[in-house]
Amino acid sequence: MRFLFLIFIFFASCSIKDYIKKPESNIIEEKNTSTFYEIDLNKDNSISKEELNNYYNQNKSIASPQVDYKTPLIILSIIALMVFSLCSLTYIVDFIKSLYFYIKNLFVK
Repeated sequence: MRFLFLIFIFFASCSIKDYIKKPESNIIEEKNTSTFYEIDLNKDNSISKEELNNYYNQNKSIASPQVDYKTPLIILSIIALMVFSLCSLTYIVDFIKSLYFYIKNLFVK
């Protein structure tokens, strides 16, 4: 049963992008320029710590403003929380039952 539920969650997470897709009018059509070549000042195809610190000191961000990083992270966190809570539901119920009987025995005496 858990396996079927996990398969369902997997396919649901694959198809969720159709519901969260932003309207076409908000898409910014801009040439994708890599920040790697902006950071690599001496053109040796590797970024040293000094080059990276220099880039950070110019108050620039490596993350692209066109890419949405938060929505997939939120969706993955919700799915992981649901799977974790449903898989451990029996342990949670047993703990609540034992807590209930412990408190009931305190007052019955």
